[in-house]
Amino acid sequence: MSDEFVLIDTSLIDKAISKREHLVSEYDAINQEYDRIVNDLLKDWKGKGAVAFKNDAGKVKTNISGIYDMLKIMCDTL
Repeated sequence: MSDEFVLIDTSLIDKAISKREHLVSEYDAINQEYDRIVNDLLKDWKGKGAVAFKNDAGKVKTNISGIYDMLKIMCDTL
């Protein structure tokens, strides 16, 4: 049996973990701003264009949430 040790530098992983809270806060702020902008645009907008925009905005929101879920899983795994 060998007495050798293999060292792995985990400093980059530690840096990523330390930024997690900041990134989550930043994501939340972007998400809230997105909702505010969409709501402002739709406030006085009526008609087919407004309905189409609202549907597209909903799809974008779903995709943004999907990205968040993937990033959260990656961070939690680290």
